[in-house]
Parts: sequence; C-alpha cells; structure tokens
Amino acid sequence: MQMDASSAVTLRQGQTDDLPEIAEMSRRMWFGDEMAGSHEASNLVGINDTAHLASEATYARVAVLDGAVCGVLMARVKGESTLGLVSTADFEQSYAAIAKAPDGPHIEQYLREDRADVERLAHATDEHSDAEILLFIMAPQARGHHVGSLLFDEFLTHLLDSGADSYYLYTDSACNYGYYDHRGMRRVATHLGAPALEGGTYDKFIYAGSAYENLAYKASPTWSTSRKSFTKSEHREGEKNSKDGWGVRV
Repeated sequence: MQMDASSAVTLRQGQTDDLPEIAEMSRRMWFGDEMAGSHEASNLVGINDTAHLASEATYARVAVLDGAVCGVLMARVKGESTLGLVSTADFEQSYAAIAKAPDGPHIEQYLREDRADVERLAHATDEHSDAEILLFIMAPQARGHHVGSLLFDEFLTHLLDSGADSYYLYTDSACNYGYYDHRGMRRVATHLGAPALEGGTYDKFIYAGSAYENLAYKASPTWSTSRKSFTKSEHREGEKNSKDGWGVRV
C-alpha cells in the first residue's frame, strides 16, 4: 500500500468489492441515463463495461480518498495471470441482464459490435506490445490530488519492474485523450466518425508508449511546458466531463 501524505490518497490493490464503485464511476462518465435510454439500462451497461475490463485484468490499482475509491487503473500485462476479479461467465451474464432492459437487445448488439471494432483498431499495436491499459478513470473528488499521475506512474514502474516496456490503450473523443499526448505517448491508429450509442458519432484512438521513455519524458524540461499546455486544453476539451471526472476505457 502506498500513501501520498500531502493529499491523503492511498493506492492499493483493486478487489472484487471495489467493482460496484468503479461501475458507478464508469456509468456516470460514459453511460448516463440519456445515453443508455433509461436509468436501469445505464446501471446495467456500467456493470457490463466494468465486468468486461475486470475479467481481463492482470493488474488493478485503486486510489482511495476519504474512504472512497476515487481512481482506478486496470491493465492486461502479457505473461501475467488474470486477477480473477470477474469470471467470464459473470461477464456474459451481464450481457443477458442488459438484453432484458428497455431497448436491451439494441444496446447489447451495439456494445458487442463496438468492442469488436476496437479490437480491430488495436490489433496491429497489440501484437507488438507488452501490455494494454484497460481502464483509467478518476472521480470528480480526485481533482487536485494528482491521482492520475500516481496511478499512471505506478503502472509504468510495474511494467519496468516486470521486464516489460511497451504498452498501449484505447481512448476516444469522449475522454480527456490530451493527457496521453501530454505524457509523451504516440497516437498510432484512428477511427473517425464511429457510431455512438445515443446517436451521432465520435472518434476512436489508439495510443502507444514506452514505460521507460514516458517516465523519462516526465522528468524532462518538456514536461513542464507540456503540463501548462495540457492544463489549459484540459479545461476546454474536458469540459463536458468535468462534473463526472475523466478517464479512458476499452
């Protein structure tokens, strides 16, 4: 367990008991009532999305502030065993629950097709990467406590300690994707105009990075310049997510 004394944020191993809080963070961030069509469907999609990611996770760290989970980073590191936070069977059952909700069959079909599209977009990068960040999300109360940097840096250190280096993630235009430019990652794949669940379109991106290079980048003079630029753009581009935190997930 790691404590950041200046902010009273604790980092610890993610557990199955954390998943309801994480699912609610995910729901508020990406799957609100308007998007899913009803509050019931919104809750079920949040649960399904969290189960999808947790079922693949070999690494999970949560940030805790005042007794509540305020941030999480889940990842899949090749060669490491899954944590068993969610079984594949439970994940599939979450699809069945969605199918019974209002407009459920349409939502289930959309989720399956959307995830297949992300897998196609990431396929070439995945073949040459040691790890994938599955979920990286912060709650509103995490703002000002450097939760994102704490979680991200600890993950990169984990990669290096385990003999890995290359990693990637999927993000989209509903997320604060400028953070990954700010961290020195490279955008390696793009799908513009993907259909959104609630109608309209959004853009999908794959970012790739090196744990060694991205930690070194943070220590370079470029970091402070990038940080000032990112902070300004974050307030502009991330405005729509400001009340519900920010994050990235597959």
